Amino acid sequence: MMPDTARESDTGLVASQPSLASAPDDRPGVIASIPRRTPLTLRVGETAPPQFKEVTFKASRIRALARLAVWVNVLLTFWVANLWDRLRRTGTPERRAALLRRLFERTGGTAIKVGQHLAMRLDLLPWEYGNELSKMLDRVPAFPARDAIAIIEKTTGRPLWESFSRFDPEPVGSTSLACTYQGVLRNGEKVVVKVRRPGVGELFMDDLKVFDWLLTALEFLTVLRPGSTYSMRRELRETLAEELDFVREARYMGLFRRAARQSGKRFFSAPKVHFELSGENVIVQEFVAGMWLWELLAAVEQHNEPVLALARQLGIEPGQIARRLAWINYWTWHEHFFFRADPHPDRIILSEGGKLTFIDFGSVGAVGSTKRRALQQNMYYAWKQDPLNMARASLVLLEPLPAVDPNELTKELETYNWQMLFAFESRRGGQGPFSRTSAWQWMGLIRLARRFSIVIDFHILRLLRGSVMYDTLAVRLDPTINVIQQYRRFAKYRAARARQRVKGALVTHASRFPDDKSIYLEFERLANTADSLFYRMRHALAIPRVNFSALMSKGSFAVYMGIRLGAQVLGLAALATGALVAGHWVSVGEVISGREALAQVTSAGLFRLAATAIVFLNTRKLLFRMDDKGA
Repeated sequence: MMPDTARESDTGLVASQPSLASAPDDRPGVIASIPRRTPLTLRVGETAPPQFKEVTFKASRIRALARLAVWVNVLLTFWVANLWDRLRRTGTPERRAALLRRLFERTGGTAIKVGQHLAMRLDLLPWEYGNELSKMLDRVPAFPARDAIAIIEKTTGRPLWESFSRFDPEPVGSTSLACTYQGVLRNGEKVVVKVRRPGVGELFMDDLKVFDWLLTALEFLTVLRPGSTYSMRRELRETLAEELDFVREARYMGLFRRAARQSGKRFFSAPKVHFELSGENVIVQEFVAGMWLWELLAAVEQHNEPVLALARQLGIEPGQIARRLAWINYWTWHEHFFFRADPHPDRIILSEGGKLTFIDFGSVGAVGSTKRRALQQNMYYAWKQDPLNMARASLVLLEPLPAVDPNELTKELETYNWQMLFAFESRRGGQGPFSRTSAWQWMGLIRLARRFSIVIDFHILRLLRGSVMYDTLAVRLDPTINVIQQYRRFAKYRAARARQRVKGALVTHASRFPDDKSIYLEFERLANTADSLFYRMRHALAIPRVNFSALMSKGSFAVYMGIRLGAQVLGLAALATGALVAGHWVSVGEVISGREALAQVTSAGLFRLAATAIVFLNTRKLLFRMDDKGA
């Protein structure tokens, strides 16, 4: 072997290099070992992503039967009380709504959550019921503190004293869903600990099964329109599952807190969540001191000077809080990707300087970009005092529409919009602070939807109700506030933020590619896209989409129901005739003719009763369809 070799590399090139054996002695230490990292003796885990764990609860038929007795008692009590009021001629919608609220509060548990859910379904219930059920108090006795401590220790995986230096076993709040306690962490930070009630998930699922039984029976008997409660039951199930999921609520709270910080505003936030101590059954969050919004609201309306003086000492001014509430309302469904569906004043804390801290993120919602643009257009035209285009914009929230005349809907909704604009222009409002809110428009929209049998998406209902609640709180704190003008101020904020984003993008792009002329092509494409989007939006607002699956005419439906009715009656007669022939052959041993058996069946009182019930139920379904607006 030659000391100097010409070696052919893998690439086909030839490199000439000396061998190590011929290295000169005047370079000592060049060839030597270098310290290297010793590999850790660890096993490689699974590379597949972890399975998503969803919070689920199972219902029990036995427990559901026991809950059925509870709910039947509630319904009977409500019916008997209403009957007694009618006999005394003292029954009013407000009185019936108040009775239902008291029954739900007395029953507790799922009944309170059902009442809160029904308060949002203004498309199904009269306004009096929604208004009364929104006042429902969720106050129930606390469960034992030792059970709460056991749940906390199971969640954290260690004894209570290792997580907390102090824990108050007396809860500061007790609802149908959870109990809330105060505690101090080992580092001295004061926190609030929210613990879910043991067994509440299973209880909710049992009650949902009972609702399925009751409402399905009422639909079958045509006491309620067939199929009218399906969406409500599905939405109630989703809502309860959402509120039971503490992991999701903690995540929402953290997202809201971060988004509020990124908004550039410092007057609203959410508590910091200690995720390392939280889990499916427990949320440990920052303790926030201050005044409840409902306390300030009561002080303003009752002219309670001592409480108002205390608020001023904390830097809390009612007019400022009103403006901030209006701003936050617009921010949640314009800039943020989810909104709080229930901004109740007992879930908002006012800190020093008028900072608003939102707690309890168990009920949130989100809407798509198309609906958001429709809301933006609606508010823009409200500022322009254009009720016709307000109506066109808001009708997008009802899409897809059934077989109705969009022009008729638009004209009727325009009338409600005029009433809202008149109330805003009037210094006194006409009917108190409530009339100076968006309620005129949205209640008109919901009433029209109910009259034309239009099903409104539940998230839209939650958004509209939440928006009206924000407006109402703002007007109650400051009767002179104009929420439409407040929207224009918010729009200026959005414009300023958009300008900052565009300028930042331009600076970044120019610094990276100073000689790149393609940026102008990007601007041209952007302008063309915006122009096309504006055209499509204007077209969609002027001509709302239609749900073509609902275009079956009333005549066709009547023919279908007639055929169905005949088939059901003939099927019943054939079944009864076959049973009579078989029974006569078994008991007597003789076979009677089908004509004779049919005559006996049709002359029987039981058959006539059953046939009458079939005719009644099908006629009710036909009348429901005939009562629909449109073709």
